[in-house]
Amino acid sequence: MPTPAPKLDARGLPEGYALRPEWEVTPREVEAMRRDGAVLLDCRTPREYEVARIDGATLVPLQQVAERVEELVDQLREERVVVYCHHGMRSLQMTAI
Repeated sequence: MPTPAPKLDARGLPEGYALRPEWEVTPREVEAMRRDGAVLLDCRTPREYEVARIDGATLVPLQQVAERVEELVDQLREERVVVYCHHGMRSLQMTAI
């Protein structure tokens, strides 16, 4: 029997989720940002990206950040960017970098 989906609050987050607005955005905020042209950076591994990805996202595995930093800095200057992964730990690391 499939696990029921969690109840979501008005922001699109599971009830009781402790959002850290200085580092995180809600799913509904990301949706609005995408409509306004934000770039999505997926910092997972290529295998994870192949299994489940968001259409239009750019894969930049966390392990490649050092070698792609110039490319990313140029992109960050020009566009709003959302970094994501599976659970949020790698995307927080990448954002901090």
